[in-house]
Amino acid sequence: MGTMRVDEARSEVCVTLKYLASIRDRTGCREESAYFPQGSTLMDVLVLLGEKYGISLPDPQILLIVDGRGWKQLPIKFSTPLQSGNTICLLPPIAGG
Repeated sequence: MGTMRVDEARSEVCVTLKYLASIRDRTGCREESAYFPQGSTLMDVLVLLGEKYGISLPDPQILLIVDGRGWKQLPIKFSTPLQSGNTICLLPPIAGG
């Protein structure tokens, strides 16, 4: 499991980023921890994903789930404040039949 530090001196919020299926292939890891300053939002995670992996969200080919809820279900979407212990999963859409 890798670790990213955004601002090591003020890191107060730790979230777990999980990558599933083809997203894992793209990132080269299954899971990693990311540290953000207090007051950071889900948008800060998106910026980090863009800078590190070239992942740009929203993207219809990537589902982003925060603690079991899709980002569109969150009342303030990407402005949602991060909390230590959040688990953020990225995965491709799943189809079945």
